[in-house]
Amino acid sequence: MLKVEHLKKSFQDTTVLEDINLNVEKGEVVAVLGPSGSGKTTLLRCMNFLERADSGLLTFDGVQHRLERISKEEIASIRRKTAFVFQSFNLFANRTALGNVIEGPVVTGKMTVHEAKVRGMQLLEKVGLADRADHYPAELSGGQQQRVAIARALATDPEIIYFDEPTSALDPKLKGEVLKVMSDLATEGVTMMVVTHELSFARNAAHRIIYLENGEILEEASAKDFFEHPTNPKVIDFLAGGDEPKELETKETNSLN
Repeated sequence: MLKVEHLKKSFQDTTVLEDINLNVEKGEVVAVLGPSGSGKTTLLRCMNFLERADSGLLTFDGVQHRLERISKEEIASIRRKTAFVFQSFNLFANRTALGNVIEGPVVTGKMTVHEAKVRGMQLLEKVGLADRADHYPAELSGGQQQRVAIARALATDPEIIYFDEPTSALDPKLKGEVLKVMSDLATEGVTMMVVTHELSFARNAAHRIIYLENGEILEEASAKDFFEHPTNPKVIDFLAGGDEPKELETKETNSLN
């Protein structure tokens, strides 16, 4: 369904992603792991055009796009088939939980307001928040806000959902709420690409693991093989809780600002 070839991205003189090649099949959950600053967030942002890659090819639903010269029309076409769940929720503060969920399908014309509200309530029930439909983000916990963000992502029936460390801003109890929703989606066959530090989620919910370090894919394997039979020494060290390299962290963090 989705294929990336030879993707490269630099910020000034620092190479953040070097010759990235990967694919995601329909119904597959791909977890992207690696130490902080390894380029994980930048990769996800390049794939959804929140950042512009310097070069590379992206094939989506059989249509190939050159990343360095992709048009606004092509980007809009791809984004209509994708959704993005951010670290920091990014909900509209002046809209209720239901209002946030229905915004996308109404604005894009995919649904009438009535249709969107019916679908929105179904999705809020799915993430365990039907009783919070009329609450504003400030009235919700972080975990509840992230679950609303997931419902919002599902509202447009995307072909793939990108998750950028969706639990990184949450305490352990609230993390569990969000990870359960994501695990349920994985069981239902929702196609997802998830940047995460939650190794238990990656082990139990992902079909395949991609490991990045210093902007390069060092290992790619099934979740079982990755955790039980890692071959790269850096992956073995990572799984053992070794030190994380920090040299790219500042550049990657700056890319979000």
